[in-house]
Amino acid sequence: MVALSTSGLQGTRGRPTVTREDVEGMLLDQRILIEMRLQTVKLEIVQHVIEEFARLRDFISTLVPPSGGISISAAAPVVNEQNIWDNPHKAGEGSDERSPHNDNNANEGEM
Repeated sequence: MVALSTSGLQGTRGRPTVTREDVEGMLLDQRILIEMRLQTVKLEIVQHVIEEFARLRDFISTLVPPSGGISISAAAPVVNEQNIWDNPHKAGEGSDERSPHNDNNANEGEM
């Protein structure tokens, strides 16, 4: 805390007098000190987080082997699922449309 200088300032009853400017100056000094401390704490937190992420990266690198240039698509080919509309058993159920797969007379060539 900033000490208040009272030299040369005497009130009407002999007590030290503090002016508004003195109080505003002290408050400004306190605010500056608080902001400096806040910035210091913020910097310490950022440095700590950076260090922890570096440690985490190092730990993960011990668990996961480095990439050998193999893409995921080459390592695991994608299998396309059959569309339900391509399935003759599902498409013909409950519909008025005739499918050659469900039609017993499809080979006879109806006209």
